[in-house]
Amino acid sequence: MLRHHGLIAVMTAGLALALFSTGCLDDDGGGGPGGEINFTRGFVFVRNDNQDIYVADLSDYTKVGRLTTNGGNRHPSLSSDGRQVVFVHTDASNVSSLMTVATNGGGAPRTVYAADTVAGQKNFKHPVISPDGNTIVFVYEVQTTASLAKVSATDGTGFETLTASTLSYASPSFYPVASAPNEVLVVAGSGIGQGTQLERINLITGQLLPVTNNLGTDVASISGRAVLSPDGTRVAFEARLAGMSTATRIFVHTFSTGATVQISDTGAGSADALHSFPTWLSATQVAFVSNEGGANQVYVQSASTRGTGSLTLPSADQAWFGP
Repeated sequence: MLRHHGLIAVMTAGLALALFSTGCLDDDGGGGPGGEINFTRGFVFVRNDNQDIYVADLSDYTKVGRLTTNGGNRHPSLSSDGRQVVFVHTDASNVSSLMTVATNGGGAPRTVYAADTVAGQKNFKHPVISPDGNTIVFVYEVQTTASLAKVSATDGTGFETLTASTLSYASPSFYPVASAPNEVLVVAGSGIGQGTQLERINLITGQLLPVTNNLGTDVASISGRAVLSPDGTRVAFEARLAGMSTATRIFVHTFSTGATVQISDTGAGSADALHSFPTWLSATQVAFVSNEGGANQVYVQSASTRGTGSLTLPSADQAWFGP
């Protein structure tokens, strides 16, 4: 269903949201007594009303499975085999933790690593699991700087900060193993949420190499997630538009040519809309979250052309597609 920004679109999106929120869509359970979830490939996402983690399989997006019931969760991502979700949990004391949960809903969420509050660690973001499943890489803040770190995905040991500079870092994304084992692409900039360049970090050697500081004339700064394409040749990212302090759109940058293309667009009267959390569905399609119409919903758009996309998953935020 293509998104059109008139009365019909508002009614359609509103109906989809209402169905999802009231349970007319089939909830397979999970995170509780609902039994196992049939998840092989699809989206993991957060619902804004309860801040819990859900999955929706590609075979039928009208059926969703709930994986957590503790609330306070954000930034989920899938392991390369699709069996685990890693996400950030924030408790009532505002302490961040990295947690994992099985995508089949068969077990309780497990805390892997909790913030060292004595050291000033706070506000964990964008955790990702390495292709071999052994390491979690994530972003954490101390005072007004955001750094990249890694821990064991098994037991949370071996905490190591991977960046040490005046820059702030964000949104690690693993390169394909065949082209760059143990390396991640990361956003860097002078302040938190103000990414102006991309860098490449080797998790074993700590070597950091610049990738590009030319994100295109339409980009003011990368504001959130940046994620590599399946073959590692392109990156999709959310960015603030040049000349607009609040609006964000989705862009795709091709490394070989240096070209950056805006792929998400809005309808009339939606210039201030926020498009966020890009994720690759394939080599040719990117999904993203839009808040147009007053609700966060997932749309799918071509990775090479500009458009409003197709509504794919209603009432869903911070979506990640995989494996």
